[in-house]
Amino acid sequence: MEPNKNRPLPDKPIEVEMEDGPLRVVRFDEPLSVTPAKAWVVAAWVLAMLFLLVSHLLFRWLSPHAQLTVAHLKGVPIEWADVFLSWCEKVLGAAALLSAGAYTVWRQTTRYVLTDRMLEIRSRFPERRLDSVPLSAVVKTGYRQSLMGWAFDYGHVEVDLGGVSGPVVLRDCPKPEAFLKELQKKVEV
Repeated sequence: MEPNKNRPLPDKPIEVEMEDGPLRVVRFDEPLSVTPAKAWVVAAWVLAMLFLLVSHLLFRWLSPHAQLTVAHLKGVPIEWADVFLSWCEKVLGAAALLSAGAYTVWRQTTRYVLTDRMLEIRSRFPERRLDSVPLSAVVKTGYRQSLMGWAFDYGHVEVDLGGVSGPVVLRDCPKPEAFLKELQKKVEV
């Protein structure tokens, strides 16, 4: 059965199939769009929680030493040592949680969009930013994967424009090999 060329495009999404599974649900008239991998977001929260635990243990260990130091100061109540250490611990904990939260928001608001003529890097945090690369200017492409990237299937896709500023890097791009194949198809056209 031959496909009907006059048939309208479907309204329902379809999947772009790759060798290792679907890359993203898209429609025919939409550009390919992906967000950076979420493995580093999980790692940021694990590190923040680990920092909270270690700082809590450190401040509990420091409490008797701080009380001895304050006891030798004239006119300063001993209770102030515990209050000061408690506030220091809270401020450092809040900083760790805010850092992990900001990193999460930054990762979730960054998108890599591949259209017929452009490669766009869109980011909305901490500032709204759009970087566009015309596909006609692409000289060389490639990707790098660390061991963790290989395990979770993400990597850094590099797009070299042949300029002195170096390649444009799409950090933590999911399924970098599949994304690169799609990019190369559009560059060759």
